[in-house]
Amino acid sequence: MSKRYIRSAANAFFSGGRTPEAKKDALRILNLPTTTKSPFTGVFGQYIKDQSVKKGLMSADDTLSKKSGLKVGETLRDYQNKEYIIKQREKRLQNIAEGKGLNLEPVNITRQSQAAKTKSLVAPGLEGPLKSVIGRPDRDDPAIVKGALSQYRSDLGFLPLADQKNLLSKENVSNYVDLAKKYKTQLNKTKNEIADFKEGKSGKSLMQLMEDYSYLVKSSDPNYWYQRSLTYGHPSPIYANLEHYFQTGSDTAFMLSRDPKFLTKMQPEIGPLNIRKETLDRGILAAIRDPDNEVTKSGLAQMRKLYDQSGLQSILPGQIYKKMYLGTNNPELQMDFLKKSLSVGDRPFGKITQKDVKNIMFGNKTISDYGFNRGGIASLLE
Repeated sequence: MSKRYIRSAANAFFSGGRTPEAKKDALRILNLPTTTKSPFTGVFGQYIKDQSVKKGLMSADDTLSKKSGLKVGETLRDYQNKEYIIKQREKRLQNIAEGKGLNLEPVNITRQSQAAKTKSLVAPGLEGPLKSVIGRPDRDDPAIVKGALSQYRSDLGFLPLADQKNLLSKENVSNYVDLAKKYKTQLNKTKNEIADFKEGKSGKSLMQLMEDYSYLVKSSDPNYWYQRSLTYGHPSPIYANLEHYFQTGSDTAFMLSRDPKFLTKMQPEIGPLNIRKETLDRGILAAIRDPDNEVTKSGLAQMRKLYDQSGLQSILPGQIYKKMYLGTNNPELQMDFLKKSLSVGDRPFGKITQKDVKNIMFGNKTISDYGFNRGGIASLLE
């Protein structure tokens, strides 16, 4: 077993988030059967232990599990493992039945609001503390920071207070960073697209849009809005999906709000649309949960049209299919949509509420009833 293969296998294991799948990747590199029960022994086991200590994942006094490659007693968080997801769902449903865990403890309401309920990934108070724990050069890489931040926000929204105390430990943040690196290609793509819009030919028009928007909402800091002009948006909205999971126990909602595969594959979204999209996402899921009304195909088609024409995309739990895809991400179309909104002196999507979205989903209203086909903001979708 050469040192080169050991290093490659270890890199696959750590960069893959130390999940069962990452372990299989490591074993394939070492040309070992993926069914090997205790692969972390001998020279390879010692190398994994040394690297784990170096990365702050365990101390020199801890014992390495020969089976998992983690320290003995450490619980593996594997959100791609169906058995794990089922167990998590059953535990959550039991808590709901007993009236437990329906919300975080009152002392944590402020932190909860800043985390899972935040409208933007650049919410003050979250990114700074996380970056202070991430070592260089990773903390200077926006893609890695955003990928880690999304996992942190998901944990803050999902975990009870007692389980949050170590979220910003060096060990846990290292896990966030390692998982973000697994999706570095997608994260870099988003980072480059955002840079192209801000620094390229769209930069001036984007800044003007943000200045106009700041004036409309009476913000005193247009530079703040420019910084948030194009953000890392979630096609799988964290809070909307967590809210749906807490109320229904949906394993799809759990996966969309917890699996790093969905949390780190982000895409550019214009800040004001990013914020307003949450009302649409939550309204759609609230309609699906409504026990007294039925979602219609025509109502869902109306919401799809609104997402398509505004250049936004969301992935939500569906009623027929497990995952429901709405719209296609298109930053240029988002800019055009916001520009038309500002031209008639209104915010994107006007004053549409969750209740309005539910009425559309139930077939009682159409998007034209809220001004998206005629006159004023009604002309936005023509």
